[in-house]
Amino acid sequence: MNQEHSLLLTIALVSTGLCLSPSAADGLDGVTSKRSNAKLTLEPASEYGTGDKPEMGEAGGVRGVNPADNLTKFELLPKFSMIDGDNDVSLSTLTLKYDRAIQGQYSLNIELPVAYFDSPGRHDFGVSDLNVRGRVQFRDGQWTYIVGLEAVFPIASENPLGSGKYQLNPTVVAVHAFSAQTFAAGIAKHLFSVAGDEDRDDIVQGQYRVLAAHTTQSGWWFLADPQLWVDYHNGGRVQFSCDGEIGKMVGKTTGVWIHGGSRIAGDWHKEDWNISAGVRFIFF
Repeated sequence: MNQEHSLLLTIALVSTGLCLSPSAADGLDGVTSKRSNAKLTLEPASEYGTGDKPEMGEAGGVRGVNPADNLTKFELLPKFSMIDGDNDVSLSTLTLKYDRAIQGQYSLNIELPVAYFDSPGRHDFGVSDLNVRGRVQFRDGQWTYIVGLEAVFPIASENPLGSGKYQLNPTVVAVHAFSAQTFAAGIAKHLFSVAGDEDRDDIVQGQYRVLAAHTTQSGWWFLADPQLWVDYHNGGRVQFSCDGEIGKMVGKTTGVWIHGGSRIAGDWHKEDWNISAGVRFIFF
């Protein structure tokens, strides 16, 4: 393993180790279970997602897993993606992610990955593209609806580490809470390149996901994440993959998790498999 790859993995492991300081856990209730008398009330969710800060034991102490949880938080996200196992092409990243909740209904998000691209003929280490997102959400009883927009800035230091394209990517989300501890969500995101390197391929893609998750009163969560990717710019080729996640709150404001996924079918070989981890710090 060469020096850049070792440095990236060392940063991720040290960052994860420094973050595991246990304290009391906090509660989950990403969307309220009460319906108003009106058919649809576009009332903002609070910074805690429900209007009241829940206590441990009411919903397992899990925060930040439900897309309806509008929280101020910071995350460290190491990830390894095997792009093409037959040809030994991979991408390792350590993403720094910050979310800022605004008045409970709005939020801003910024992501900056440090990346290492590895292939038999090329090795690159540096920063990847910068992602900036904004969103607004509304609640109707057990449903929460979210509309967001992502802007991608192609600041990658090397071509294999980024797309080379400025992008505007709208997203819509619908979340249904079956109980305080179980939810499902449908997510549709479209990716559109609007400018950038003319020698790089244009981006017109769709990502469609269905999340299903359950949390426990001891602070664990379990999540399934099947995904469909469609490349509309290249003949509508598709890739179907299935991801899963298991995590644990290790403190009132700290969660850790492992996430993995694999390509299942399709005529688009976007990625063979991936494995990632995460540490989340929540700021109340």
